[in-house]
Amino acid sequence: MASIVIEKNISLTDKHTFGLPWKSRFFYELKKEQDIQTLITEMTKLKKPILVLGGGSNLLPTKKYPGLVIHNRLKGKKIIKETKTSVWLEVAAGENWHNLVLWSIRNTMYGLENLSLIPGTVGGAVVQNIGAYDVDIQTYIEHVEAYSLVTGIKKEFSHAQCAFDYRNSIFKSSDKWLVTKVLLKLPRNFKPVLTYKPLRELQELIPHLTAKQVSQEVIKIRRSRLPNWKKIGTAGSFFANPRVSQAQAALLTNMYPDMPVFYNYGSTKATIPAGWLVEHSTLTQANREEFLYHKHALIVVNHNKGKQMSMIKGKRTLAVVERIQKKISQEFGIELRTEVRIF
Repeated sequence: MASIVIEKNISLTDKHTFGLPWKSRFFYELKKEQDIQTLITEMTKLKKPILVLGGGSNLLPTKKYPGLVIHNRLKGKKIIKETKTSVWLEVAAGENWHNLVLWSIRNTMYGLENLSLIPGTVGGAVVQNIGAYDVDIQTYIEHVEAYSLVTGIKKEFSHAQCAFDYRNSIFKSSDKWLVTKVLLKLPRNFKPVLTYKPLRELQELIPHLTAKQVSQEVIKIRRSRLPNWKKIGTAGSFFANPRVSQAQAALLTNMYPDMPVFYNYGSTKATIPAGWLVEHSTLTQANREEFLYHKHALIVVNHNKGKQMSMIKGKRTLAVVERIQKKISQEFGIELRTEVRIF
């Protein structure tokens, strides 16, 4: 069995997008699948908590991580099978998600256009069940390969076994799995999904619309509304859009006629934009200016990224997040669930 070197007291400042001076007691950069068994043996000896890190775009750290951070850097993609209408593409979990989307378009594999410019890795995309503009990654997932961090056994999860839900999966609900590969089934025929309002006009403006053009428009929209994570610390959309019963939605819209309500995500329940709730809460202006992005109330930010600061910034951010959750509960009777993982 090959030996591996687990590093100690490593800075993770450049390995997450929120930009805090985060550290881990133990750290390992996983580049080869054949090292996983050795890694699990070493993990057993450490007897410490484990965190699998991809692109670090969905994290709010509040203190030094006391255990082992495994940075998943597994690379590679290959076509397993193809027909005239579909292609089965196997992708390693450490591949950059946005680069994969652009690559798939260049190679006439479609369906992922609406998910352009989402930061992070393929593994993180699967764990989070990412989605944007009425498209979720789970639509294209055939199966996922993952290793148990308890037994070291590799398992292939069918689509059903992944237990995908709105911004959730079995892998996010449990820290026991290390995702290594995903098999995507992508169509060869391009059929744009333009149900999201800002995209609807594309079909009329561009008669022979291409996947590249949809991707470019999505990128344009995201850049106009979201902060550049390389300059401003962010973990993306911080809260999941809550789903409530139709009766509760009716009650709320009677009280707040301007409140938007949607019936999507494959649910009979009503979806209310979390950003609208935060925007219309009584959170103080001082908190908003320091912790929320001025163009989007759903984005919690760190304006001090790249500057001197301590991990107290993470704790202060968490305090404001909890304050927001409390206000939404008190003022709207809705419990906000965080999309971001907090450590």
